[in-house]
Amino acid sequence: MAAAVRFRVVRALPMSRPAITAAATSVFCGSSHRQLHHAVIPHGKGGRSSVSGVVATVFGATGFLGRYVVNHLGRMGSQVIIPYRCDVYDIMHLRLMGDLGQLTFLEWDARDKDSIRKAVQHSNVVINLIGREWETRNFDFEDVFVNIPRAIAQASKEAGVERFIHVSHLNASMKSSSKSLRSKAVGEKEVRSVFPEAIIIRPSDIFGREDRFLNHFANYRWFLAVPLVSLGFKTVKQPVYVADVSKGIVNATKDPDAVGKTFAFTGPNRYLLFHLVKYIFGMTHRTFIPYPLPLFVYSWIGKLFGLSPFEPWTTKDKVERIHISDVMPTDLPGLEDLGVQPTPLELKSIEVLRRHRTYRWLSSEIEETKPAKTVNY
Repeated sequence: MAAAVRFRVVRALPMSRPAITAAATSVFCGSSHRQLHHAVIPHGKGGRSSVSGVVATVFGATGFLGRYVVNHLGRMGSQVIIPYRCDVYDIMHLRLMGDLGQLTFLEWDARDKDSIRKAVQHSNVVINLIGREWETRNFDFEDVFVNIPRAIAQASKEAGVERFIHVSHLNASMKSSSKSLRSKAVGEKEVRSVFPEAIIIRPSDIFGREDRFLNHFANYRWFLAVPLVSLGFKTVKQPVYVADVSKGIVNATKDPDAVGKTFAFTGPNRYLLFHLVKYIFGMTHRTFIPYPLPLFVYSWIGKLFGLSPFEPWTTKDKVERIHISDVMPTDLPGLEDLGVQPTPLELKSIEVLRRHRTYRWLSSEIEETKPAKTVNY
């Protein structure tokens, strides 16, 4: 009589990277183990209930850009680990962006290397979106843009992460007059030294519903007039739409040619700051009254605002950043190289600026406003 077949059940192991051989379940004694964990084997039609094969840790997911990146990752069926430091109720809106169980929230400490390792240990993609508009007594620009990215890159390298994506800024430069842009340039160098295969994204000023770019200028209506250094005629801006940036970042997680490259994400058009702010006030049907203000006076005013214990209206560093012209990245790949067509400002600005209108103009057509003049330098 044949011997009875014995069965046993082994619990599935935690998720691991595709490079690590993991046994998920076994039903027969002596059966062969799976080469990959089922959670990272792509299958499905590509929606939220599919499996993309991407297990991504997104640092800075609670910020402006982060929610868009998480949404695009969740939309294609990725598992997302979201480290957070805020109150748990401040991340509830992210839970809806992925299928059931696909989003994992993890409390972390930016200065605790063990918590960073815990956040990246099961991921094959790590995205760093951490940023700050102003310095605080707990975190200065060096902490935010240099020390923390270096620690995350180091932990990711040790954990064997396949893709590390670091978001900087288009104007990051060691010679910049802005402290934050200088710190971002140092941060890029540190990340490259620790993780040479890192993908660095350098977007220009990003606009969208929750931005601090278009909304910042639109809120100058409360001051009745808009101060601009040299009336904005010496500053050129090339803003990029937030959804385009997030799509580009997500596409970079899958593009084999993106490894080790630096990308410049910009919009399709360049504007003088004067014409851009004039267009913003035209879209909101507000009276545009600009006046010139010397940079040292404007910086001094920003320094006074920066002393506020609450979120400052502006800061000395922001005044300097606003009046720095966007470089023309002719030697760097851009959104098009990642399959994203940049969206013109005029098509999406109404989404941001409608709430700044009075009730009388709330439903007026965007065609009533003349587009901002563009420049090619």
